[in-house]
Amino acid sequence: MNHEFQGKCHRDLQDLLEHIRVINDPYTQLAFLIMHADVAWYTAKVTKNAVDRRRQCSLAKKRYSGLLGKGTVALTSNDISLMKIL
Repeated sequence: MNHEFQGKCHRDLQDLLEHIRVINDPYTQLAFLIMHADVAWYTAKVTKNAVDRRRQCSLAKKRYSGLLGKGTVALTSNDISLMKIL
């Protein structure tokens, strides 16, 4: 699979994720945030344009940071899921 096609697939996935409603369950919400962050990260890895790549990396960092923040609030300190986020 070439990089342009992969990049388009990841951007399409980002668009799809923007239209999903998530139920009010901490694990479901965290899984959704993981998907959002991972899509931005992998899109950055396959994007050739340096400006777009930096933008996607910045977006991924922001989303991973939000994920960590939400995880520390939603999960107990001894929850193994929190350790996986870190």
